[in-house]
Amino acid sequence: MRLLLIGEGDFLPTVEALVREWDLGDRVQCMGFVPVEELPAYLARADVGIVGNRGYTEARQNYMLPVKMLEYAAMEIPTIAPRLRVIRHYFDEESAIFYRPDDAGDMARRIVEAHRRPELIANVKRHLRTFNRRHNWSAMERKYLDIVAARPGARALGEVR
Repeated sequence: MRLLLIGEGDFLPTVEALVREWDLGDRVQCMGFVPVEELPAYLARADVGIVGNRGYTEARQNYMLPVKMLEYAAMEIPTIAPRLRVIRHYFDEESAIFYRPDDAGDMARRIVEAHRRPELIANVKRHLRTFNRRHNWSAMERKYLDIVAARPGARALGEVR
């Protein structure tokens, strides 16, 4: 099992220090910033993606769907994600691997489970194909334009485009 960390953040120096301290350089690679155009090449090598959003975002009513999870889904990369309301609105038990928010032990358990059960990964990939058919740009564009057109005072749908 290998972990590739892409991106920067406040805790990257701490993570890099821990990787050195625990001699995990052969297992954990910190990439830092990667231009968006290069991300697909790195992501294509991944068996799973991990989303680490914390529960406090939901407690503050900051209901955001992580863009990285949509990127993983578009590439049919199963995601290990916190069981947050906005994520569960779009992803079900078949299209993601959920852990309890803010529970590092549960997240670790799900990572190990995904590593040990390739059939779990294969099943999620199958369901992501369905997810992608349902949530593709054409379907979401139509839904959005219908919502806009239904607003009082909205112009005719043809004029919205």
